[in-house]
Amino acid sequence: MQTSLMVMASTFPGQPPQSSGLSAAAPVSGPSVTSWRRRGDSASRCLRRVQRNSALHSAQARSDHLDIIDGDGLNPGGFHPSIWGDFFLHHSNPADFEEQQCLSIIQYARLLEYCFEQAWMLKRAEVLKEEVRSIISRSITLSLHQRLHLIETIERLCLDYLFEEEISIALAEASTADVNDCDLQTVALWFYLLRKHGYRVSSGKDDPISNIWTYMQYLCANDLPECMKFALRKIFYSYHIIEDELANMERYRMMYLRNFTLDLVRCFNAEVKMREDGYVPKSVEEHLQVSLRSGGCHLLSCASLVGMDDIATKDSFDWISSMPKMVTRLCIILRLLDDLQTYERERKMTLHVASTIDSYMKEHNVSIEIAREKVVELKEETWKDFNAEWLNPENSQPKQILNRIFNLARTMEFFYNKDDNFTNCHNIKDKIHSLFVEPFTIM
Repeated sequence: MQTSLMVMASTFPGQPPQSSGLSAAAPVSGPSVTSWRRRGDSASRCLRRVQRNSALHSAQARSDHLDIIDGDGLNPGGFHPSIWGDFFLHHSNPADFEEQQCLSIIQYARLLEYCFEQAWMLKRAEVLKEEVRSIISRSITLSLHQRLHLIETIERLCLDYLFEEEISIALAEASTADVNDCDLQTVALWFYLLRKHGYRVSSGKDDPISNIWTYMQYLCANDLPECMKFALRKIFYSYHIIEDELANMERYRMMYLRNFTLDLVRCFNAEVKMREDGYVPKSVEEHLQVSLRSGGCHLLSCASLVGMDDIATKDSFDWISSMPKMVTRLCIILRLLDDLQTYERERKMTLHVASTIDSYMKEHNVSIEIAREKVVELKEETWKDFNAEWLNPENSQPKQILNRIFNLARTMEFFYNKDDNFTNCHNIKDKIHSLFVEPFTIM
């Protein structure tokens, strides 16, 4: 089925995309399916529009970047602009030059072949249309989630204008389905498609629907500042792209990733409150209740498993979500490394979040030097606990899962071992250059 749809997507002219925003009020008239695409649009027109919008977006992004760097009071940490600028936007790997030449020849040959196959493609398109119509008609035997996913897939491929009648019938049947026992993803898809096609779906029908309606309000977020709207759109767009790459049986993983993201934002908010109130936690333990997770290593641990196919199971994500000892120690390592390397710079800022060094000084009434030494000792002890978990033969998780977390710890040590290389990225410019600008082939 998916193969047929993908072939059709390449056979028919591209159609301009539609905004995913929902209308605030349902239409008075009965539900109807009206294609939001212009049948006469050609692929070249769509391509020109995409290129033009991309150029405008790039120009706006550069302008926004300059505003942030040059604005008064918007850079209290003294962060320098990117040392790379837009280099990687235009950089091509030298090792790919020969491959690109071959691709150019192949593309030219395909263009010639395409000219001779126009008649065949038109005939093939008609056959594929009938196949997809048959698939939609037979989808009544599928689960509600499968039917909705089929409709969504057709719309994402910009082919729904070819199957308006079939989609209308399928949605009419789906509108009467009982979704109270469905999972949140199915309810969200059901709510989105029916609302989009003009069905009156109550936002207060039950708790799942209420949750989805709240989620949709967050997506719109019209009352947020423009900079926050931009960030929110980018976050959800990124998750949307990742979810599209996953198989149907793997999409449950995105819920774990979203939960970790929400937890990270809550920790950010807690740290902002600490900064604004000038609050210094009374102990390192109290400090780590928030700062342990504000580094985002628990989120990175979960994200590193999302694309691991059948190696990462639901049990693996449940294990990560429980914040096991190995993940907890990873988070502590990052927090202590970061505080040790950024303490002097952040002290000079008018407002800054208290570090674990400040908390240790307050807890034990000692000097900065002694507090730093003790935090270093705590970091070393944490590494010992981390390695013990890494080498524990009784760990129930596959070695490939543990490898991801272990490599994250190594990365954090690399970034913060002797300096804050994450901020002072000129320290690692040569390493990045050797990896991505002038790589060498390992035979």
